[in-house]
Amino acid sequence: MNTRLYTVADYVALKPWWQGRWGAAPAIHALPQSGIIVSDEGGDLAAGWLYLDMTTPTALLAFVVSNPDRSPRDTVRGLEAMIGGLIELALSQGRVNIITACPTGSLGRLFRKSGFVNRDTEIEHLTLDLSKWPSE
Repeated sequence: MNTRLYTVADYVALKPWWQGRWGAAPAIHALPQSGIIVSDEGGDLAAGWLYLDMTTPTALLAFVVSNPDRSPRDTVRGLEAMIGGLIELALSQGRVNIITACPTGSLGRLFRKSGFVNRDTEIEHLTLDLSKWPSE
């Protein structure tokens, strides 16, 4: 299992993963440089990003995605390695906690297996595209 830092060049390959899994991809400018991609001998498996603000020791883990063309077993292995890699990245940056949001189900179980605790029950996660502000 290999882990590398995300580069903008990776976006072209990752965009269809989001579209296939979630229906839409985040905008390329929404992804920070503090992302990682996990791969094995069969290719890329999973990716995720940390938002690292300099005014707080908290990191936000976001935009987790896995390769829809890989087996469920490979996907789980890739996601576990991605979560572990982002935890290590957060620690290396002096962070004391990580927050994230994910759909209920298997991804949530993988986060909990890594030590994450669910603190919310009914919540909406919303995004505002400021390029369309003010709304008409």
